[in-house]
Amino acid sequence: MSSLGEKALQKIGRNVVGLQKIELLLKTLVSLSKIEGNSSDIDQRFESRKGSIDKMTLGTVTREYFENLHSESCDDTKFPDDDVYISLKFRFDMKEEDVSSFQEFHKELVEERNHLIHGKLAYFDPSSSDMCLDLIDDLDTQYDRIAMALRSLRTQLRAVLDLRSKARKWIEEEFDRILREED
Repeated sequence: MSSLGEKALQKIGRNVVGLQKIELLLKTLVSLSKIEGNSSDIDQRFESRKGSIDKMTLGTVTREYFENLHSESCDDTKFPDDDVYISLKFRFDMKEEDVSSFQEFHKELVEERNHLIHGKLAYFDPSSSDMCLDLIDDLDTQYDRIAMALRSLRTQLRAVLDLRSKARKWIEEEFDRILREED
């Protein structure tokens, strides 16, 4: 195989790994975005929901991400009377035009991924210099977009982790204050 063919294959691998990382970040954010249930079954409900999300394709989890983390929709959850119902949710607020632009960007990434995996690679000939050069250019352009998506999603996940840490601290401080007042 030519060095161009090897370079093209290396870039295919880089992009596919990047796309898989995007999928993992989206699944993580969607899984954590809504944790709810009775105090007796919240662990099981979370694991069940996470299991369902883990089976989603990139396209499906992308839709879920925008529906759960960037929409104004109201939840119609029915709260049981017989147990404490706990609901922890977060979402990202953005201007509507920014959400539309961000959503279109991710939709295009999904389409590019599908075209790469289900189209280009089926006909890729690593011994063709012209084909390798064209594919390398396309992959480099695509990777710039993948890297941008990864940076954005990692920033969001870091923000969620930071909020979790702060919320835990706030809750513990409040409980300590309340318990001190009881003494």
